[in-house]
Amino acid sequence: IPKNSAVDKFTDEPFDMLINCSIVNYFPLEYIARLSRAKCKVGVLHDGDSCYDLMIDVGKQKTVKYFLENLKLYLADLRHPE
Repeated sequence: IPKNSAVDKFTDEPFDMLINCSIVNYFPLEYIARLSRAKCKVGVLHDGDSCYDLMIDVGKQKTVKYFLENLKLYLADLRHPE
């Protein structure tokens, strides 16, 4: 469990959006995301419980580049719905 003043300051900040770009399910980042006061949380789809409002399924394309390309498409759809 990450514990220091930087983590506390980050998780207390009410960001509009928090994007976790980690492709692997890395506990310290998941913990910070779960505690974050961000209004919207985005991350990679993993098995199990999640704190994310939007999850991107990267399938077999497990790269940050692929995640970000898809995130860009989904965020554009949210911004300009048809």
